[in-house]
Amino acid sequence: MIAVMVVDENPLMQEALELFIASAKDLTLVGSTGDGRQAEQVVPKPTPDVVLVDLQQPVDPGLAAVRAITERFPNARVLVVTATHHENFVLAALDAGVHGYVGKDATSAQVVGAVRRVQGG
Repeated sequence: MIAVMVVDENPLMQEALELFIASAKDLTLVGSTGDGRQAEQVVPKPTPDVVLVDLQQPVDPGLAAVRAITERFPNARVLVVTATHHENFVLAALDAGVHGYVGKDATSAQVVGAVRRVQGG
């Protein structure tokens, strides 16, 4: 079972990602929050294997959130789920330590598949 945490500032998108995770038999939702600062304080049980993060956070810039999450959960893999497709953002996200990148225009099957691929290395 792959333990997944969701960090997305948009309540609709957060709920959609939660439903995507719930729809997959090999994934389980262990935590969900609306911003990166809260993600630093949430202690999911078990700790997440994969953290889905939106780069556009209102409180904490997304890349700062990614860095904080990778420090808080050093064994977790970070999958960015965002509407931003600019090459500079992708490269900055990779430099910040993300393991994968998927657009918000992806289908539920693509997001679930990305979680599995990121977890698999």
